[in-house]
Amino acid sequence: MSQPYPQNNPRARRGRYAAPVDAGAPRPRHAAHAAPAQDAARQAGTPDDVPTAGPAAEAPHAQDGAAAWAGAEEAFEFVDEAPQGQPAGAVPGNPRDRVTVSARPDAEDAGVGGAVPGGIVIQPGVTGSTPVIGVDTAHARVIPRADGDEPLRGASPTPRLQGARDGAVALPDVRRRNRPRRPSRGALIAAALVIAVVGAGAYLLLNPPVMSLTVNGQTIQVPSDTSIDKLIADGTVAPAPGDLLAVDGSLLQEGGGKRFTAQVNGEPFADGAARLPRDAAISVTDGADDTEDYAEEEVAAPPTIGFEGVGAIHAYEGTGAAGTSLRRTGSVSGITVDEVVTEPVAEVVKKYNADTAGDKVVALTFDDGPWPESTDAILDILDQNGAKATFFTIGQQISGGNAESVKRAAAAGHQISSHSFDHASAGDGRGVDMGRQTAQEQVDEVLKGYEAIEAATGAPASHAFRTPGGNFSAETAQILQPHITAEIGWNIDTEDWRRPGAQAIADRIKQAKPGSIILMHDGGGDRSQTVEALRQALPYLREQGYRFITIDELLAYNDPADM
Repeated sequence: MSQPYPQNNPRARRGRYAAPVDAGAPRPRHAAHAAPAQDAARQAGTPDDVPTAGPAAEAPHAQDGAAAWAGAEEAFEFVDEAPQGQPAGAVPGNPRDRVTVSARPDAEDAGVGGAVPGGIVIQPGVTGSTPVIGVDTAHARVIPRADGDEPLRGASPTPRLQGARDGAVALPDVRRRNRPRRPSRGALIAAALVIAVVGAGAYLLLNPPVMSLTVNGQTIQVPSDTSIDKLIADGTVAPAPGDLLAVDGSLLQEGGGKRFTAQVNGEPFADGAARLPRDAAISVTDGADDTEDYAEEEVAAPPTIGFEGVGAIHAYEGTGAAGTSLRRTGSVSGITVDEVVTEPVAEVVKKYNADTAGDKVVALTFDDGPWPESTDAILDILDQNGAKATFFTIGQQISGGNAESVKRAAAAGHQISSHSFDHASAGDGRGVDMGRQTAQEQVDEVLKGYEAIEAATGAPASHAFRTPGGNFSAETAQILQPHITAEIGWNIDTEDWRRPGAQAIADRIKQAKPGSIILMHDGGGDRSQTVEALRQALPYLREQGYRFITIDELLAYNDPADM
């Protein structure tokens, strides 16, 4: 047996369907409160328990409306099972569903005969509907649901009049819960304006638009966002900028250095765009010179070179050791400078003449080859006299189509050494002086010459090197120290490059002494006089008991440290 629907008892507001309370059950208070209003309404022919104003919509009429409203004082309750006779679809809506609230029309107006008392019609989902959370029977009105309302637990409006026995369906009797009143839009705007005004006032109080600065001893008033850049722009100070320098200290751009030198409250200050602090003491003077940006790498620092002695052989003692340097290359100028980090150990180059202890040996040397015809002609004469010689070759000449002559010389046991790659023609060498070239150009002359020899002979080149023109300064000696063991000069210059005549050349060759180094040329032009001079001089020296050896063989006679 279902219990009557008590007023404002959320625990009793359960169930999915509205059903009448059995006859004789206690009458719910909400019905008792509504009875006087309903009686008056019947006499006036006006529906009771309905607000006089509100949204309206048509509602379905009961087939027996009079009978239904005759029992309107009966109570209804919510039950889980649909009562018998419950029309299909008579499931109550959720409190969040939109429903229509209207007065109960007369049956006659609805096409059903007989006068029907008024009532509250709850119908789901019609355009213009009003959300509700229940019925306030004490005041005969429907409670619309507004944003923020929370329906009492279990309070659900019933969607149709065709509830149990086609009578008016009872809705939960509720009172709208009290909730905080929302402030009006005007109040919100006014509060926002007050906050904005107070905030602006506080900001201006803490950050006034003008401040005091002491600039170079003079106190001035300036805008609060003043920087050194602005002081320079408005002419308050006029520092002269410094110059931009290359990594080697040379001038790159006048006025391209630091724009100013500044101190703020006694501390260095370099950011011209930064806002200056209030009441600061500022000193602004001329800018300093600045050095260009540069790339930096660690490189070996070659040992310093000291020459000792006199002679045609310039051999490294091997006592030196490289240090380390930081090499800086300017990003604007491209200039490179080295700063020593670890000091190298000095190297000594001994200059001396070979001491053969009386052995009658002579070193024949030929420069500037290989050369078409003349190199091969010289090789023929050397072979006829059982002589070995040293060829100081030009790398370009080897790779220029004369490699076969070099290969023949190497196969015959002659020494193949380098006389540079292009006779110091690269850079500012002017074809004769490696000392006028850059350090890298000098190194390239040596290494590329070695490569050409190795490509032709298949064997490593000798590291006894002869500089073009014999120009071997301490600076060049320092640059080449990692790449050569000795620089070879001469004791006898035949001056065959002048082409003084075969007899003059032969006479100079015949001046040889034990350990002499004789300078001749197989390349660089017409060397037919040199070929003829060799035919005369070599047999003569052989008769004098001389042998002809290579430079490496001559170097083996002495230890440079002992010379």
